[in-house]
Formats: sequence, structure tokens, C-alpha cells
Amino acid sequence: MFSFEKCSHPGCNTFRCGEISTCYHHSTAEDKKIILDTLLKDLTTKDTVRNFNLIEGEIENQKATGAIKGSNFAFSTFRNCNFVGTKIINSFFDFCLFENCNFNDSIIRYSVFAGARFINSSFKNTTCIHTNFMGIDSYQTDFSHSDLYFSNFSMSKLLGTQFVDCNLKRANFRACILKDVSFKYSNPEEAFFKEGEKFTI
Repeated sequence: MFSFEKCSHPGCNTFRCGEISTCYHHSTAEDKKIILDTLLKDLTTKDTVRNFNLIEGEIENQKATGAIKGSNFAFSTFRNCNFVGTKIINSFFDFCLFENCNFNDSIIRYSVFAGARFINSSFKNTTCIHTNFMGIDSYQTDFSHSDLYFSNFSMSKLLGTQFVDCNLKRANFRACILKDVSFKYSNPEEAFFKEGEKFTI
């Protein structure tokens, strides 16, 4: 798991970035470059990125080729990033922005995307179980043909979001805002919705 040591900047309670004594936000421009260069190299050359800590980072036009485990990317921004076929295990992406990102055919377990925003992104054909999407904003994003067993989407805003042919057993959609959402060929009757709430197939 990533380090829980705090940033050395006075009054900052954010976790430090690896061997650097500060968090990413309080790092020097030189250190920020080192942090990002290290991450991008690891994402494309290593079988597993493990215990990486990058809060409030900005990553664009990158492709991950291996696994991401025990890492923390909270409050970061990802644009035009490709996670196709990756494994994401026990990692944190809470309050991130994902724009035009592709997670197709990935395996995601025990991870946190709570409070994140997804725009024009795709999770098609994923195995995404026991994962926290609580309170996300999802616009034109596609989870179709995925196993979403025991994942939590409660209190989310789901607009133009597709859940076609998904396993929704024990998935939680309580108190969601649903507009132009499709559960066609899925099993929403085995998911949790607010009592009396209507959804379209």
C-alpha cells in the first residue's frame, strides 16, 4: 500500500509522493516532472505499478499496459487515457476527472472511484466487482457487457450512461439521478434501487 506519511509542507495533511518529502501539489516543478516521468515509465514498462501515490496529478494521452495495485490517484485528472485490459486492484481514484478514457476489458476489484466525474468514457466488457462508484457524475459513459457485482453507484448522477447486458447482482443504485440510462438485457431486479423508484430497461 502507498505511504501514509504526510507532506512536509506546513499545514498540509496530504500524503507525500514516494521518496519526495512533499505531496505533488507542494513539490517543485523539477520534482513534479520526476514524479510524472516515473509514473508514465512504470505504466508502460512494468507489469505492475504498485504503491504509487499521486494526488492532484494531471495525466493525458497515456496508455497503461500492466496492473495498478495499492495506489492512490485521488483528485487527479485523466484525459484521453487508455486502461484497456489492465488490472486495477485496491486503488483509489476518488474525486478524479476521467475524460475520453477507456477501461474496456479491464479487471477492477476493491477500488474507489467515489465522487469522480466520467465524461465520454467506457468500461465495456469489464469485470468490476466490489468497487465504489458512490456519488459519481457520469456523462455518456458505457458500462455495457460488464460484471458489476456488489459495486456501489448510490447517490450518483448517471446521464446517458449505458448498463446493457450487465450483471447487476447486488449492485447499489439507491438515490441516483437516472436520465437516458439503459439496463437492457441486464438484471436490475437483482440490484438495489430506492423503494418505488422506476428505471427503464
